[in-house]
Amino acid sequence: MSIMLRYTMRNTFGIGLFGMHRSGTSALAGSLRHFGVHLGDNLRTPQLGLNDRGYLEHLDILRTHERLLMHLGSSWDDIRPLPPQWWEDLSVSRFRAELARILQRDFALSPVWAVKDPRMCRLAPMWAQIFQELGCQFAFVLVFRHPYEVARSLERRDGFRLEKSARLWLENNLAAEKGTRGFPRVFVSFDDLLSNPLATCGHIEDAINVRFPRRYKEAQDALHDFLEPQLRHHLAKNDQGLEKLGRSAELLKKVQAALSASSYEETEESTRCWDELHRGYDEIMATTEPEFLSHIADLHDRLRQLGQALDRVQSSSSWQVTGPLRKVGNIVSRVLPS
Repeated sequence: MSIMLRYTMRNTFGIGLFGMHRSGTSALAGSLRHFGVHLGDNLRTPQLGLNDRGYLEHLDILRTHERLLMHLGSSWDDIRPLPPQWWEDLSVSRFRAELARILQRDFALSPVWAVKDPRMCRLAPMWAQIFQELGCQFAFVLVFRHPYEVARSLERRDGFRLEKSARLWLENNLAAEKGTRGFPRVFVSFDDLLSNPLATCGHIEDAINVRFPRRYKEAQDALHDFLEPQLRHHLAKNDQGLEKLGRSAELLKKVQAALSASSYEETEESTRCWDELHRGYDEIMATTEPEFLSHIADLHDRLRQLGQALDRVQSSSSWQVTGPLRKVGNIVSRVLPS
């Protein structure tokens, strides 16, 4: 089902920034912003000690993604793949249309713009549809980071077990690869971005055939200040830590190697390699205890029901009428002593 658009965005270039959570998508988005790439104005705020420079996620898009995942019986930290061909379901078209309207509203006048949200990894097929229907030029940038570093970061921020984070790393990176294949794209290592940001941004520019609005001399000083090395809290090299990530360790090693190889060049051989890795991941998921996956599905069903109930409450006339009273109550609670 196509989206009826009021106007296209043919004179703009849209970039989808993909990457597993805690993999450097914020660092990449912030770097591109120093080159004049527009990220929107309604952005998620920083979280001190965890993301000091800001997540740089467009809040309206983030909230739509959250609602879509809930609609699909999933969430950002669900290790299960989304339903087959989910993006072709008619019920998904309203979310796609909503995202397209947000892009038209906030980016139609921006020569080069980007959207960043780790949830996009698993939503890649829908985003390819959106870009095509908007009529803009577009490309995908996939940033990746060592799986043990990502797992340690999620352990620190969310309390996740390392084995769960390893599965999330596989699910998100493999979904992003499959969903963007056949479209203009480039793979970027988080290590390369930190060690040589100017060269990395230049590589992105060349690989996806775009010219950023701001040139290197303008961006250089601010970029190096933005990417301070001390903001990186976890560091792993080669195969370090993979043995702690459960029975997925061997596949993690192979996928990490494929990502690194793809950051230099994509060939017919690398495509065959990716196909083999996808088959390996499918085999792992097929041998995961069905009772465990069923339990996760039940939990997400309950969350979806709660979310639907909340949507009904917030869209009711009584909720809209009492909105000003809630605002006054929030102001009073901040002013009065606790």
